[in-house]
Amino acid sequence: MTSQKRENKMEQSQLEGQARQMMKEGLNCAETVAKCVLDICAPDHGCTAPRTATAFGGGMARSLKETCGAVSGGLLALGYLWGRDSAKEKWDRVEKPAVEFRRRFIDEFGTCNCAGLLHETNGRPDLEKCTDLVVKTSVMLLEIINECKRP
Repeated sequence: MTSQKRENKMEQSQLEGQARQMMKEGLNCAETVAKCVLDICAPDHGCTAPRTATAFGGGMARSLKETCGAVSGGLLALGYLWGRDSAKEKWDRVEKPAVEFRRRFIDEFGTCNCAGLLHETNGRPDLEKCTDLVVKTSVMLLEIINECKRP
């Protein structure tokens, strides 16, 4: 195993534990994914990822009906890492990882829609199920960021 693969496995293990702990402490899906990924990929980010992501939790404003908060939090993290600072810049750099993230999420879970993901629990949030989804999503996003050569 190469040193890079060992480092990625260590990051993945750290990320899994951190995500589970954040969910247990009460952060929502969007807050957790954004913060976990940025803490590893941009440790000096200095942004308030949970604050920025809060309203996206629970399928957008706790509606449980729109885009899954884990997806929204992941896209926020990608935007922080590779987004643009002005309209004069292209946003091509963030497009590839964002498209790949959405594709893999749908491949893994079948939908990006919170209601569709919660279907088995009668539309009510199941914290254990959401936590597992958040952990898997965080790891998936870290893999994509590493593949795209993190900034």
